[in-house]
Amino acid sequence: MNPSLKPLRNKRSKGEATSVITADFYKHVLESLADYCIFTTDKKGFITSWNKGGQKIFGYSGKEIIGKNISMFFTLFDRRKKLPQKKLNAAYKKGQASDEHSHIKKDKTVFWGKGIVVPLRDDKKKWIGFTHIIQDLTERKIQEFELKNERNKLTEIFDRLPAFLAVLRGKDHICELVNKAYEQLINHRKIIGISVKEALPEVKEQGFINLLDKVYKTGQPFIGKEIRILLQKKPHAPLEERYLDFTYQAYRDIAGKIKGVVAHGYDVTDKVTTRKKIEESEAALKASEIRLRELFDELKLEKNKLVEVFEKATSFMVILRGKYHVFEMVNKSYLKLIGNRKVLGKSVVEALPEAKKHGYIDILDQVYKTGKPF
Repeated sequence: MNPSLKPLRNKRSKGEATSVITADFYKHVLESLADYCIFTTDKKGFITSWNKGGQKIFGYSGKEIIGKNISMFFTLFDRRKKLPQKKLNAAYKKGQASDEHSHIKKDKTVFWGKGIVVPLRDDKKKWIGFTHIIQDLTERKIQEFELKNERNKLTEIFDRLPAFLAVLRGKDHICELVNKAYEQLINHRKIIGISVKEALPEVKEQGFINLLDKVYKTGQPFIGKEIRILLQKKPHAPLEERYLDFTYQAYRDIAGKIKGVVAHGYDVTDKVTTRKKIEESEAALKASEIRLRELFDELKLEKNKLVEVFEKATSFMVILRGKYHVFEMVNKSYLKLIGNRKVLGKSVVEALPEAKKHGYIDILDQVYKTGKPF
């Protein structure tokens, strides 16, 4: 330990014993911090003391390392940038210097460490060197890397999902994560790190914030089917109507406390629009069918009236169909005229062969072809 660390007396109230904090006490405290490398250097960075944490992290014993310069802990790249001396200068000028960078162990392996450097002074407040504290963050760095890697993988998976997804944190529903489908839904507006209320102000009056509040407070999910939403795709543009199938689901921490809400679902606008068009077409078709039936009934009624007039007419009347002049309707007067012969469904030539001799068939042909009455 640094010999400049002298015993300190802790003054107590009158009548109490005075305790003495000795250099051995400091040594014991420093040696107990085995997860931290704590050492001192002179003004130029030569090591003057070393704890067991230093041996555990770097692999050097006190005898091996005392008297050596801290530059041996730095990579060649950092030494070329004169990083060791820059850290000492910064600590002296600012009262403290801290950073994270690669460090070299005795076996030449590299670890990621966080270091703090503060000026060291004696009991007369004279500057005599520096105190260094280094923590090995390699495991944490690996975990952070793995976590980041997993997050990137999840993000990639989320982005491939056809469903939109957003992770909202806290009671203000701050957006932490969205996938491409969600970005497309809101027209790629900036939303990460922003509350839903701030990012999508148009949804507040539509009740969606109230739904999020309720799910966050109660933990009960909300499931919506074909919910109408109006979104403003561009600033100052008219609101655009969309339809969504979606769920708001609370998510919790390890202790079971609600941390936020996950929103996920599908844009079903095309499906709803198509169905509405089909429904409208079906309704129009049904209305047309009803109108046709009404017209048919009207025509039937008119036909019945015509038949009644036709039957009651005192003059003979007959309706012939087609170029062969087939009998379709005849009234009683006509039947009386031809001797009540069965003529319906027969041509005039077949039913009344004598008509041909008198030229009536030629007259009928002429009227049928020209449309001019006789």
